[in-house]
Amino acid sequence: MAYIGAAVVPHGPMLIETVAKSHAAAGARIRDACRLIGGYFVQRGLTDLIVVSPHGVSSSEYLPILIDEPLIGSLKEFGDVRPITLAAGLAFGHSLLKQCEKDSLPARSVVPEEGLDYGALVPLELCHLTTHVRVVVISVLNQSSERSITLGNAIREAADASPLRVGLIASADFTRRVDRDPRHDRPTPNERAIARALRERDITQLPKFEDSPECGLSPVATLLSSISGRNGESEVLASGAPYGVGHIAAWIGV
Repeated sequence: MAYIGAAVVPHGPMLIETVAKSHAAAGARIRDACRLIGGYFVQRGLTDLIVVSPHGVSSSEYLPILIDEPLIGSLKEFGDVRPITLAAGLAFGHSLLKQCEKDSLPARSVVPEEGLDYGALVPLELCHLTTHVRVVVISVLNQSSERSITLGNAIREAADASPLRVGLIASADFTRRVDRDPRHDRPTPNERAIARALRERDITQLPKFEDSPECGLSPVATLLSSISGRNGESEVLASGAPYGVGHIAAWIGV
């Protein structure tokens, strides 16, 4: 099987040290976990990485899949003006589009007018995976729960049929706190349910989409759908809300 592993990685820009600056220490535990996740992918020979993001191109009619080179973006809106250029996973992207068609899942290759945004770039930066791998970005913004779950099945099928070594990152942030009081760093009920679903590899334990404001729920549902029927290690490596938004960093082996 060519599907080598999956992970949940936050996309909060404040986790990037060049953005957080003097506040960077607060996010050290999450950053360390993400760096470990990047190492897990590299150790398993990752060649192509899917980033499922709840931001970016929006469409309720089809799934936007970004595979055309060059994939370019930056975090300039957050004060980091470095351009980030990624190699596109053209071969796997086209295989995934064909699988989506087989599964009656409307999907389309698109080019974002303003480049890649933080939903894709921050997880790759945190995991130190902006080089040496090819990337396919999928936006699940405004997608239904059913479509997000069907996408996971299509990813699994396409990866299993591919000679490439494919990984998946669910780009996900969770509950926004009312302030940055350290007392609010504890997981919320929804975050506890999401962490439990990841540890037990059980999509049925996720909060209901209609009852959850978390933008990261849809990418996590895609991830859990993609590992259906697979055994492997599942570990929540770090969690917390150092900058007022809930983060989870988790590795899901397949």
